[in-house]
Amino acid sequence: MKKLVVFIPARKNSKRLKNKNILKLGSKKLVERTIKFAKKLVKNDCIFLSTDSEIAKKIGHQNKIIVPWLRPKYLSNDKASSEKVVLHALKWYEKKIDKTKGILLLQPTTPFRDLKFFKNIIQKFLKNSKKNFVTVSLKKSNEKINSKLLFKQKIVNRVSKKDYTLNGSMYLISSKEFKKKKKFITRSSIGVPIIDEKLKIDIDYLKDLKKAQKYL
Repeated sequence: MKKLVVFIPARKNSKRLKNKNILKLGSKKLVERTIKFAKKLVKNDCIFLSTDSEIAKKIGHQNKIIVPWLRPKYLSNDKASSEKVVLHALKWYEKKIDKTKGILLLQPTTPFRDLKFFKNIIQKFLKNSKKNFVTVSLKKSNEKINSKLLFKQKIVNRVSKKDYTLNGSMYLISSKEFKKKKKFITRSSIGVPIIDEKLKIDIDYLKDLKKAQKYL
């Protein structure tokens, strides 16, 4: 059984910023940055890229990770959730490769991640996979609190649990619970705060890409 498998979703089309997953930031495309980071956490056969982009698929193969097919059309539109995409990929992986203990979702639109931070959270998860982790950020005054984020337990680093929102950098959950609940945020989710502005960047608009470029 694989202890942890990283799933990277990289859809070709996007509403707000066209082909954002294969846009370049510095010398690397966003999807390549996330693949390179994943390779520092797990072996190549524990990294799965789900994409409908030939360019992203080629990048995946160049990095020797698992990209067995192009994602079907019904999972490549605006209405296809990350949960449905990962469930589809997980089903294939566990049938063709191996059973899994945990799932780590890494989105290409979060270009900056702290390796030590991730390894620390992964170790906590592997010691007790009943605890699932998701990264959060302090909510801005003009944003709405994400009501789906439930804090049943103490947040890592003992930061106050008020006014937090999801930031998309990390979703880490046991395969068993994910298949059962079919979602990344459950009642056992623990919010892990990210304070650094650079690490909170999630590229959804052109202004986000320009902001990220300033940190290179």
